[in-house]
Amino acid sequence: LSVIYGIPNNQCHCDVRRMILNSSTASHIRRKVTMLRNEVEEAQTRTADSERLLSEANDKIDEQERTITSLNNKIDMLEDEVELEHKKYLEMKESYDALVNELGDI
Repeated sequence: LSVIYGIPNNQCHCDVRRMILNSSTASHIRRKVTMLRNEVEEAQTRTADSERLLSEANDKIDEQERTITSLNNKIDMLEDEVELEHKKYLEMKESYDALVNELGDI
């Protein structure tokens, strides 16, 4: 190179070394960028998976809340029925007691 281009020999070696170093550095940087891109893609996939799982969990929570509400409504209805039956029982007992008293007076 020094003969062809008229560049001093040690200058030529420095330029070649710099080119090799730059080439090696560029290759290393390209590999690093590729690796980082892959990591980003994996993180995006994990994020999407996490969001999907979170959505599914929220759907299940909503379903359980609807079930709880439905069961609470059924409990309220049964409590109302029990209260109504208890009133009927008290009315019947009162009628029975009145009848027994009338019969006792005879």
